[in-house]
Amino acid sequence: TDRLLDEISVTAGEDEITSEYVKKLLSVMEYGVPYTASAIMEKLNLKSKETFRKHYINPAIALGMVEMTVPDRPTSRNQRYVKKLLTHEQ
Repeated sequence: TDRLLDEISVTAGEDEITSEYVKKLLSVMEYGVPYTASAIMEKLNLKSKETFRKHYINPAIALGMVEMTVPDRPTSRNQRYVKKLLTHEQ
């Protein structure tokens, strides 16, 4: 996964801070495992849902690294987030 994380910073073209947050997020998630926002926030020691959304989960979703299990209802209480396996990694 380190190679993947290195590629993220290079290919994302996002500012450095965002890619650091995304790397941190991906490091606490396993491929194909659905996580609640609360579970991920706990792993990252985050208290603010707004910080989590703005800096971690939204950029990861925008980069295609994470997907929602209920994409048409982003705020659903049944929402889970899944780390995607990138096609060039398979």
